[in-house]
Amino acid sequence: MDTREIIEKAGGAKVIEAACHARGVKANADQITTWKARNAFPRTEWTGETSVVGVICELIRTVHRIEIYPIEVCPGAGQYMIQPEQEAA
Repeated sequence: MDTREIIEKAGGAKVIEAACHARGVKANADQITTWKARNAFPRTEWTGETSVVGVICELIRTVHRIEIYPIEVCPGAGQYMIQPEQEAA
């Protein structure tokens, strides 16, 4: 899945924004819409400075029962993100 598909599967920018705020993660719908238009997540997701992709993956797993994890969405950020086997523990 590309960034656009991932954002849509999660419910779109407004749903992601609400889920982020509920979890104390800073994100707004305008930023998320920009990521979708660029078809890319920002550098801060790759470096672990932000964690919106984690919330997005959680939404997709919950709603669609699709096993997707941040490491699969931003593979270069592996050292910063929880691995699937760690999350299950």
